[in-house]
Amino acid sequence: AQFLVFDILKEIRDSLYVLGCCGMLMHLIGTYYLSHIFGNINFNYKMYVNVPALFYSTGMFVFLKELGSKLMLNNNCAKIINYLKKYTLSIYLLHWYILEAIQKIFNIDDTLLSYRLITPFVIIVIEVRKKIF
Repeated sequence: AQFLVFDILKEIRDSLYVLGCCGMLMHLIGTYYLSHIFGNINFNYKMYVNVPALFYSTGMFVFLKELGSKLMLNNNCAKIINYLKKYTLSIYLLHWYILEAIQKIFNIDDTLLSYRLITPFVIIVIEVRKKIF
């Protein structure tokens, strides 16, 4: 199957970046403000099917598309990306179950910043290692 690959005009790309930043600010500030008013976490801006999420996910997608094109020009980055690409579907399908297992086995607070920063790499190592053996 062939994929349609095209470049996005710089003006449109910059507009999508601005909308992405606005969406992220709406998410952060809106959630903080409404949560402060109601006294608990308000999910109006936190869900994946709302306008702020559409804006910042589109902006991030375009940014990563542009970054990916540049990274693939670097031979070392291209080797790493080409090696990991065969694991992306299994990582995507199994990451939730691995997260749940890690939380239950080690009784880790999932709100910790360290947990949220480290576990994605743990999941990648688990998935890649599983395929090797």
